[in-house]
Amino acid sequence: MKKLTRQDLDPVLVRNMEAAGIDVELTLTILNNYHRGAYDAHPRAHEFHIPPFEGERFFDRHAPQLRMTVAEDKARAAFRDLELELDPAGFAASKEKTLVFGPGELAALGNALLPFTAYGVLNGGSASSYADPKKNRAASEELYSFYREDFERLAAAYEDRPKGVTSAFLNSDGSPGPSFLELKLRAALIPAWRTARRT
Repeated sequence: MKKLTRQDLDPVLVRNMEAAGIDVELTLTILNNYHRGAYDAHPRAHEFHIPPFEGERFFDRHAPQLRMTVAEDKARAAFRDLELELDPAGFAASKEKTLVFGPGELAALGNALLPFTAYGVLNGGSASSYADPKKNRAASEELYSFYREDFERLAAAYEDRPKGVTSAFLNSDGSPGPSFLELKLRAALIPAWRTARRT
């Protein structure tokens, strides 16, 4: 393919690019490199998809068969490092020098780790990008088009609102779930509620 130069471009396009702060020469260099195959050695972008619950990095916490297996020596070392006054064997069923944490044990371990967690209330952005058209289009234009009305409704509802009071997730029927602030308050109050029930 013929090497593109500034003279090959429509003058109106060049003026618009420069007015928008686009480096015309750099753009032409990138296009010419692309056309001559200079970037072919680089891996192609892969298709976006939602990761499945494969049990290694992502877990379905509602699954009754949820199990996490950890080498007993590593678990004990982690408990020592965190100075937890807990015996790992009391949390999980031991099997061949491994500890198997089920849903109950994982929940108990999470509660034991609460004193080590920090709470941010209104800091940072939303964990979900459901109200961000740019991010959703970048993930999948086809999916964005399909759910466009839902995205636009949510974007309008949360525009200019503090991130902490936006919904942390959507319910299965598409309605807004509790806010990040509400979830953090719940998380802080649950241990107190459990302690009060035991006394």
